[in-house]
Amino acid sequence: MRIAVLEPHEHYNVPLYIAYHCKLFIQPAYAEGHYVSDAGIWWQDFATELDTAHDFHCNPKSDSNLEVFSLRIVMRRNVDVKNSQSHFIPITIQLLPPLIFYNYLPYTVEVENFELKQMIKV
Repeated sequence: MRIAVLEPHEHYNVPLYIAYHCKLFIQPAYAEGHYVSDAGIWWQDFATELDTAHDFHCNPKSDSNLEVFSLRIVMRRNVDVKNSQSHFIPITIQLLPPLIFYNYLPYTVEVENFELKQMIKV
């Protein structure tokens, strides 16, 4: 059951019942050639490992699809929420790209994937 489609930099508050009792799975909304993530996000799995990165992968639906869809997921304690009467720890789940490339050089850098015939200039 799909509960939300998020665009980059969007936030979504997962209902407490779902967050407590269910694993959250990820599937790219605009890359329809991929299955749902092979593992789910469940707060109990991450509760003792806050601020630790975990990698999730969505497998392609066909062998001819060479696109890779992976995410890095980090659960952090949400320090912006202050509710002393609550017994729940407010947690923020961040979905990050598995690779972030920063170019601090004064030159253009070309990143190329030969297998997928993709090239990006940074």
